Parts: sequence; C-alpha cells; structure tokens
Amino acid sequence: MKLIFAFIFVLCFVNFGFAEISQIEYTDCGEAYETLRCTVDNVNGDCLIDRNTKACRLKRGNNYTMNVDFTPDFEGDDVTMLAYALLPGGIDAPFEGMDDNACHWMTCPVVKDTKQTYTFKLSIRRSYPKGIFQVRWLMKKAGEPKCCLFLLFSAFLIILSAYPTVQNQVPAEYGSCPESDYEDLKCTIDSVTVEGCRKDRNSGACKVKRNVNATIKVEFTPDFDGDDVTMMAYALMPGIEKSFPDMDPDACKFMTCPVVSGTSSTYSFGLKLASAYPLGLFNVRFLMKKGGEAKCCFVTKFRIEK
Repeated sequence: MKLIFAFIFVLCFVNFGFAEISQIEYTDCGEAYETLRCTVDNVNGDCLIDRNTKACRLKRGNNYTMNVDFTPDFEGDDVTMLAYALLPGGIDAPFEGMDDNACHWMTCPVVKDTKQTYTFKLSIRRSYPKGIFQVRWLMKKAGEPKCCLFLLFSAFLIILSAYPTVQNQVPAEYGSCPESDYEDLKCTIDSVTVEGCRKDRNSGACKVKRNVNATIKVEFTPDFDGDDVTMMAYALMPGIEKSFPDMDPDACKFMTCPVVSGTSSTYSFGLKLASAYPLGLFNVRFLMKKGGEAKCCFVTKFRIEK
C-alpha cells in the first residue's frame, strides 16, 4: 500500500510543562512517488496538541521525540530518512544536520510486513521564529522513496544554511560584462536569484551579512558543451579585482555536468562571507569558464553588512 502521511508542528511562545505522548493526525497525500511501499500505522510525540489546528505544539529550548509506526512492503538495511522544507517557488530544501541513516533510529534490517518504529529527536532552539512551514520527511531504500510524510514546522527554516527565511529569496538585478573584457562569451543568463539577502531600496543591491549563508542560483543556457567548467566571483573595487577566497571554483559540484549546448542549466552554490570581508557596496563579477576560456559572465551588486 502506497501512503504518504502528514502532520503539523506549530512553534509557540506559550509556556507549558511536560507533555504526555500525543497522537498526531496524519493523512494520505496521494501518489507523490510511484515507489512508495509502506503503510503508516501510527504517529505520536511528546507534545501538546493544539485544539484549533490539531497541531503538535513545540516550545523553544525544548527537545522532543516523535515516533512513526509503519509496516514496510520492502526489505533491507540501506535505508535513509531526510527532511525537506517545501518553500515558495517550488524550492525543496534539505534539513541540515539531520542524521539520514534511518537504521540509527530503528531496527534494521527492515523486514517486509513486519511493523517497525522509527524514532527521531527534535531539538528546538530558542532562536527559532514562530510560524508554520511545510516539511516533507522521506524514507528511501537504496535511493528509492518508500515512505513519506508531510508536516508544518515553524522552526525549520532557521536550520537551513541555504535558505535563512522565506522572504529572503530575492531576484537579483544583474547586467552583462563589457564586451571589451570578454569577446567570445557563449551563454545566455536567464535569471539570477539570491536566497539569504534583502534588497537595498536605493541601490537595488543584495544586502548580505558577514558570517551568514546566502545561496546564489544562476539559470543559464550555454552555447557550449563540456564538463571542465569553473565559476569564480570577483569583487570589483577601484583599481583592483579581488576574488572570493572561500569559493570552490569547480562548477560541476554545483550543477549538472557535462553542460549541454542549448539546454538550460542551474548553477547553485552557498556563499558565506567571512568576518574579514570589507563592508560596503560592491559590484561583483561572476565568471564561468570552460577549458580556461570565458563562456558566461554577469555583474551584480552586493552590500556587505555587519
């Protein structure tokens, strides 16, 4: 039986004492994955249930245990479980820091038609904001989805290094590099998005803070093929062009390779500005090369803040 189940977490400020084990509502969410092979029997946790939303309420600074009883229609011990935040715009962001080895949290190997209990721990930090965000929990066996659940969990987004807040997914203003600098560019930049910044009203720059992660996502259509592709960013200051020292130039670690001419590609990488970075407004050039030759180039603005 193929089953996806859902439940809701709501983070709140209200103080409450120790909560007994509560039954958490879940529902069949449809045929999201063709390979799902499990029946969910029960979901519970040591939280309070909100009377209005039927949500599992979590308090900052506390730890919680959630239990999922399920009956698998598969066998094996190469089982993983991960959580993903489903953000606006179709972004599916993995939950950073989660131990994806499901066998650390249940008995393995999984035995077909034998009830299992997967138990996972949640630590709710005091810095987490209020709110409700949809999260998918997905169990796989040998890379194939077998069990899946949806939940709404407010604190989730703070944990994501690539997605600090929903509001911070900002389309970046960008321009072409001067033809005098690069004569043989072979790509079209379709869009540039910066997740983890706020738009400066005056300059249109993306405002990012030191020691805070931001994700640069570049959608482009190449007019070249190959897999020996690099990407680097350079801050353009008066009389000097300074490369970002912590940036990994191997572009194929952050997009699908080989690049195929005429086929849209997405380059996405996480950027964390060290405390040593200077403050101020800078033009930043992003330059992609193939075999050492410049192929894609654009310039955007960043305002680095404390």
